[in-house]
Amino acid sequence: MVSWWLQNEDFVPGRTIVLSGGDSLSSTSLATLTQGEASVAVMNAMSYSAVLFGNLDFNYGRAVLEQRISESSFGWVGSNILDAATGQVSSLGKAYEMLEVDGVSVAIIGLAEVDSPSTGFGQAMQGLEFAEHVETLQTVVPQARGAGADVVIVVVHECVGSFVPDMTAVTVPAVDAYFALRCGALANPTDSLNGAPLLVAQSNWNDYARLGLRVSLSDGTVSPHDPGLVLVQYASGNPNPVTPSAAVQAVVDTWNDSIAAIISEVIGYTAIGVANPSWELNNFIADSWLASFPDANFALTNNGGIRAGIAPGDITVGGIIDVAPFDNLIFKLTLTGQQLTDSFAAARAGCTIGNVYCPAAIAGFTYTPSPVTLFKSDGSAVDPNTSYTVLVNNFMYFGGSGFDFQALDPTPIDTGVFYRQPAIERLRALGTTNLDPLENHLDAVPRNAGP
Repeated sequence: MVSWWLQNEDFVPGRTIVLSGGDSLSSTSLATLTQGEASVAVMNAMSYSAVLFGNLDFNYGRAVLEQRISESSFGWVGSNILDAATGQVSSLGKAYEMLEVDGVSVAIIGLAEVDSPSTGFGQAMQGLEFAEHVETLQTVVPQARGAGADVVIVVVHECVGSFVPDMTAVTVPAVDAYFALRCGALANPTDSLNGAPLLVAQSNWNDYARLGLRVSLSDGTVSPHDPGLVLVQYASGNPNPVTPSAAVQAVVDTWNDSIAAIISEVIGYTAIGVANPSWELNNFIADSWLASFPDANFALTNNGGIRAGIAPGDITVGGIIDVAPFDNLIFKLTLTGQQLTDSFAAARAGCTIGNVYCPAAIAGFTYTPSPVTLFKSDGSAVDPNTSYTVLVNNFMYFGGSGFDFQALDPTPIDTGVFYRQPAIERLRALGTTNLDPLENHLDAVPRNAGP
């Protein structure tokens, strides 16, 4: 990426502003095993200017996040993240980051997802409130202008379809550019919002949004130019079209070497791979939980925690970490059948229409969706009055994905097992090879159609 910037974007650290829209610390095996420390080191080497808080940046807990912030050579911006006790911007981040670029003062405002406590690790967000975007801009933009900002840029960690209607429904202070870096791209990735450029990039480093700004020092006029979305992908098997930056590559190599022995262990084989999303993958992961905890009746892990499929060929520990990259732990609960049914139904009500895998990969039961009715694996109904042992991950326990398990069982058993570990152990036990690949052991039957 840095090499591309150097070769194609006239990239000069200190003159070019480099921003991240959040979730900077997770979702790869390297990030997971170093709890984001490697991510920060690489971003420091890439001369990032500022980042905002994504919901997933809290996944390692507050103490780890604070440590990552202290290691960063760039600023963390949480304009709408408030201390619940005082109503002021939390000391975790800044209301805005003021950058000086060629004699121009540029304020970066970062808007975290309002629903972060339910889409991220809510326990790490206790004591925080996530204010609405419009009211935040109405407060923070004048503050930044009053502090001398010539240019104000807003970066939003939110789906475009969620925040644009709010921004256009009421009067919002004028800013010079918006960047939205989550939930894919607009049909026109260089649209506008309230008269300012709006650029929307995809996730997973598939591309980046770029924008030039000309600032008149005589009258303060800000003129955008050359907005665009730049793809950073190339066809599999083809050579990299740019020569990697030696400095950044050295940082990456050092961190990769530190975890190589862990992630390179081969634990299985698949000839055709396992897609995500798919019933094969969901069922395998959930079933592996019951294999690891045979005293449990049911298992659920939110489908949003399954982030990748399994590529064809040798299956490594690193490959499974990429599938389930978070440090979520498995909790063991005691719930009645009615409590499980009601909680599952409430979470399912928040699912996008047509997403058959939402809200969770499940094992030990199936269900029919309308009305939500649960059935045990033998086809009999889950008894509403019977108590069952249920496995969930701690993200879900503390309110993630719309579940309310904490209120239902306030004294869970923390197994201390990461949610990916049962899949790793199951693969080791199966001993799959090219003669007996993983696909021979997968269950493709949907679990949303009852017995």
